[in-house]
Amino acid sequence: MNDLTHEQAQELFSDRYDGTLAPERDAELAAHLSSCEPCRREQAEFEDAMKAVKTASVKRSPRAPDQKEFTARVERTLSARSDGRFFGPKGIWGTMPMAIISLLMLAITLAIYLIAKRSTTGSLKEPIQRRDHGGEQLPRDLRNELPRP
Repeated sequence: MNDLTHEQAQELFSDRYDGTLAPERDAELAAHLSSCEPCRREQAEFEDAMKAVKTASVKRSPRAPDQKEFTARVERTLSARSDGRFFGPKGIWGTMPMAIISLLMLAITLAIYLIAKRSTTGSLKEPIQRRDHGGEQLPRDLRNELPRP
């Protein structure tokens, strides 16, 4: 009596093709194949596919270029595609790191703030009270009161 199902028989095709199937399992598979037409077709298709895989020609890759030739080719391609934007010659501003520019701008801003803070006429301190020639204090809203220069 044959105990193999179709799925079990199909799982054994690869081992049988490779020659690694145990003799008793090979006898069971042979008995199943003798009585099952669909599995015989499946095994024939499997063997045809495996033969096609073995006889398929492997396309070889071309000779690998040496390191200098490869690097030069990559640099030429990048330069041609970027139109010199990234790898072309740069002036002083193109090579100065952005961190240095940022620190410089921060120092300039701090210097301007400190100068304005120490200034007696700067807007960062309390406004200076202006007095007219008579010594009296001027009203708070000076826009309409003071003459324009």
